[in-house]
Amino acid sequence: MTTDPLIVRDVSLSGSDQLRRDIACIAVARDFFGVQVDAAAIAQLEAADMGAAAFYALGSECLPTAWDCWGMVLHSATSDDPGIIDVVPGIYRTLGFDRVADLWEEHASFLRTIRFEKVAPNEGDDLDELMPDMDGGYYLMQDRAAFEQGCEERASASASVFRGAGLPSVDVAAEMSVLFNLEGVSEEAFDVYWARRITETPKFASYAPEWPDDAWIGPIDPFGWLTRRHQAALRAHGFEYSFAFWEREDGDDRGALWIQTDKGPLRLFDSTDALSMRSNFPVRVSSLDGTPLFDLTRDDVPDWLFDVSQNTWARKQRLARFWPKFLR
Repeated sequence: MTTDPLIVRDVSLSGSDQLRRDIACIAVARDFFGVQVDAAAIAQLEAADMGAAAFYALGSECLPTAWDCWGMVLHSATSDDPGIIDVVPGIYRTLGFDRVADLWEEHASFLRTIRFEKVAPNEGDDLDELMPDMDGGYYLMQDRAAFEQGCEERASASASVFRGAGLPSVDVAAEMSVLFNLEGVSEEAFDVYWARRITETPKFASYAPEWPDDAWIGPIDPFGWLTRRHQAALRAHGFEYSFAFWEREDGDDRGALWIQTDKGPLRLFDSTDALSMRSNFPVRVSSLDGTPLFDLTRDDVPDWLFDVSQNTWARKQRLARFWPKFLR
């Protein structure tokens, strides 16, 4: 029985951070709305650094420098999370590169023989001789010359093995597609596909989170930059907001938000600064297929929603849980 590929953005097939973002969005569709996805594929991709390690194993970095190796061994010894040393050999075996996996396992055994100590560098010390950690500290290797020679010898001996396996890959995106059963599409197609999958589920039709009377933003799960002002603006155009079910950030701006209303789903796009609560408008509203419908503007909102000074102290305290700077 074949399993349909998991739809991700094409940019995610060549960047682990992008891929993790896609998987997080897909997990929302699965967890909140019951969208059926390949559980095995999601479990693999959600594993710690699995995406990053796969890109490493296939790409130009698959022949690590001594400095790369120093970072690997330090991570392996000081972190509870699996690192490149632990994950990459299994990826090579999954891809059918058993000889490369053997080579990496031997390389990992060598790296684990390296000894080092945490130090506090003094003024004038050569920081190039030290390896920084994620907490501002530094580590000193005990026998750097032997380490660098061992890395160089292994890299030299490994070159022919990697070339014989066709690595580094000339098409990491294609290898990732095969490894994890992924299909890359444009960002727009990605959003359209998953929004459709969500809206077709029985759970979408019955999903009804509450918006408490004292909450300024909400419902905030699974997505929620929409405020009471947006709700009032939508009501001015004849729509009652229910919940948000998909989101695409746009740099530092709020970006797109897919929402359900009493008259069906809409897509909102807000190009204002995501950190500001004073710049809520304009917001462009369209149908799910992208057809423009209308804009939400400041004129759609009652003045009292912009005059927070008229709120009682108790209400201000409740609002401050969400946007303290807005209440000054």
